Amino acid sequence: MINEHFKSDIKDRLVRTSLISAESYDFISQYSKKIFDEHKKHSLLGILFPLDIFKKLHPAVQSAVLMLMIYVNRSQPTQFSYNSLIELRNFALNDPLHCPFQLPGKISIGKAYNHLFIGIKKDLNIKNTKINIGGSITTESGITISIEPVEHRGKSISSNGEVWKKIALGLDAEMIQFASVPKNSLFNVRSRKAGDRYTPIHGKESKIKDLLITAHVPQQLKNIIPIIESEEKIIWLSGWRIGDYFQICDNFMKSNIENIVIKTSYKYDNITGSGRNF
Repeated sequence: MINEHFKSDIKDRLVRTSLISAESYDFISQYSKKIFDEHKKHSLLGILFPLDIFKKLHPAVQSAVLMLMIYVNRSQPTQFSYNSLIELRNFALNDPLHCPFQLPGKISIGKAYNHLFIGIKKDLNIKNTKINIGGSITTESGITISIEPVEHRGKSISSNGEVWKKIALGLDAEMIQFASVPKNSLFNVRSRKAGDRYTPIHGKESKIKDLLITAHVPQQLKNIIPIIESEEKIIWLSGWRIGDYFQICDNFMKSNIENIVIKTSYKYDNITGSGRNF
């Protein structure tokens, strides 16, 4: 019928066009997979791809890389519309840094530290967990917290939340802070909650929400950050300086005070997609 309508060998030409398109698609797919494998990263956020590399790619390769990121995160392949793909590509190229991109289902998409990430939504909130001096716990996200008595103050590691960039990018991380607390203190470890305020040593009281925004912590990681408290007073927001009220005492002989070191460590496991202990 097509041949009769066009009065030509249109059918043969369509077949040739189809073969050429298939070859072109095969090349784009192979090249995109090579680029994807060279630059992808894994973290708790999911699969990450550097935006400075992404922006230099041909639009066809950009789309192919996005499809690879989507399907790596889908347990069951489902239909993904062309319009959604274009919107996602525009988001990667143009939209503000921390504006999330929404897809139906459990797919999580956003930007963090000049990377686009696509992952699976997970509930990694830290439930209220008790810990004594000398004890340790590991959260569901793979972050290990330990509290130990010390005789001398050592070097602190972590200041203003910069360490969460390392965790967002799937790198090893360690945080150490020293504090003075009442003897026999019992500690509670939890996620942030509405209205939390924190005063780091030599700092001013701020909403924890504002501290996380200033440090550019992506929304998907905000609830995995351990908060260590005792008697409802926040001792440490992990990744920042110790709470001002709990700065370590110079006099180690005070009978009612114990000096401690709080350590938080994390190592991303590419196999399980979560953290593991050092």
